[in-house]
Amino acid sequence: IYSFVTNLQMAANPQIIKAYGTNEKNRFEQLVFIISKYSYLLMLLFTVPLCLNMEYVLQLWLVDVPDYTVSFAILILIFSLTDTLSGPLWICVQANGNVKNFSIIYSIILLFNVPVTYFLYSLGYAPEWMLYARIFINIVGVVWELFYVCHLVGLNLNMYINQVVVPIVII
Repeated sequence: IYSFVTNLQMAANPQIIKAYGTNEKNRFEQLVFIISKYSYLLMLLFTVPLCLNMEYVLQLWLVDVPDYTVSFAILILIFSLTDTLSGPLWICVQANGNVKNFSIIYSIILLFNVPVTYFLYSLGYAPEWMLYARIFINIVGVVWELFYVCHLVGLNLNMYINQVVVPIVII
């Protein structure tokens, strides 16, 4: 499912880069907003039915479903759902060409998964908490990425919130 959504995003990448390179700010922003919103909604279209029927789907596929498999599969789908917003923002960074600083900071944010997971396991939390932490850290990373991209390429934060975040939250 995630590969299907990323292929949709990859099809739009050249247009986003071209619009940024030719200084077509309105087209650039609209492409980023549209791809972000529709990628998320497309992923949501597949994720919700799967999450609601995950136990049944896994029983069909595996017959004997191991412990934690249902919750792991649902949490991985939720993680992928949050990660779909990152793709178009990453293309904005690539279009600008300032990839080094972005990659270093974003990688540091994502590396927080290791100590947080270790901390949760040392306190005796269930294995699913690793994925809860990963989802939370990924959301923090996407929020940071959004602010960074707005600063780097001049993406309008208010428009992004109104055209992407608000419809996503409503749905």
